[in-house]
Amino acid sequence: MRSAMAAEEVHLQEGRQQLESLVRVAKAVYDHDVAEVERECSALDRERVVFIAAREKAMKALRELVDQREALTILKAWARGTRAGGGHHTARGHPPHSQGQGAPIL
Repeated sequence: MRSAMAAEEVHLQEGRQQLESLVRVAKAVYDHDVAEVERECSALDRERVVFIAAREKAMKALRELVDQREALTILKAWARGTRAGGGHHTARGHPPHSQGQGAPIL
């Protein structure tokens, strides 16, 4: 009976050592995967910052273009108005005041 228990003890010891070995390998693989994920996340964070800055720059350029387009539209309308109305408008697009109307309102 003692030899059966001793054999069982040896068998259990070998099984435990195999499990410990598998756990060490699994932990090494896990640690490697975690490190790789952390590197990828850091790289993605850096890319995200670059893309956000580029998007903000593009949005600023777009706002400037929209403002320029609005200004051009106003200038075109003013130019059409001066041609159609005889061309007697001030720089602000208002007709000049007659001498009898008092000081111009700007």
